Amino acid sequence: MKWPRSIRSGVCFTFDVDGPLIWRSKIRVNPKFGNPVCVSLGEFGPNIGVPRILKLLRQYDIKACFFIPGGTIEEYPDMVKQVFDEDHEIGFHSYSHVNPADLTYEQEKEDFEKGLELFQKVFKDRPYGYRSPAADMGDQTWGLLDEFDFVYDTTMMGTDSPYIKQMKKNKIVVLPMHWMLDDWPHFGWNMYPSFPYQANLQSQETVYEIWKGEFDGMYELDEGCVYVLCMHPQLIGRASRIRMLERLIQHMRQFPDIWIAKPIELAREAQKALG
Repeated sequence: MKWPRSIRSGVCFTFDVDGPLIWRSKIRVNPKFGNPVCVSLGEFGPNIGVPRILKLLRQYDIKACFFIPGGTIEEYPDMVKQVFDEDHEIGFHSYSHVNPADLTYEQEKEDFEKGLELFQKVFKDRPYGYRSPAADMGDQTWGLLDEFDFVYDTTMMGTDSPYIKQMKKNKIVVLPMHWMLDDWPHFGWNMYPSFPYQANLQSQETVYEIWKGEFDGMYELDEGCVYVLCMHPQLIGRASRIRMLERLIQHMRQFPDIWIAKPIELAREAQKALG
């Protein structure tokens, strides 16, 4: 597809604000994830990481998307209000942050309903974008996205340009991501290595080269790519990594014909372009 107005690449900055919920949800896998040290790793995100991220986005006049699980919305209402008041998109990231592949249809539907009810209560609106917790899906997840009329998903990794997934009711836009553009495989180390995607900690300089290189490659291809950067405030919010993210923004800003936008804006444009 082609982006509008001779845009070469679409770019969106997204942040999964899992908070300590991500560690509490892992207790059934390994009870040690519930200890105070693990929980404090998550607390860094809403308490320290998000304010630093918001300051950076404000400085460069960028609107992003924060995918916040319902449990985190309830636990950190002041943080959520600040994100909302600064006009960032808030996407759906489940209520409980449990891997959908581990749930039955009934269990996942209940999670959707509880999360969407909370959105209506807190924001007086509903989310239009979805990212699956653990970047995984159950057999029933796509059907639920269709049932609840979501506009886009940004979990899949099969291409690097937007595409349409035709469902029974809706044409859902897929804004693909990739592990290389997710900070968790690079920075998400824990003392209890129970995650299949946990690796050794990487230097922010290495990650900068990976992220910059993929952006440059997409730009040079000029194939209507979408650059979806997936970050977690408890990881990217560390001081050295925020500085690295700012360098990446400065690098991108040298290219006049890119479109840095909320995912919902990119998805709406992709709907028009792809039919």
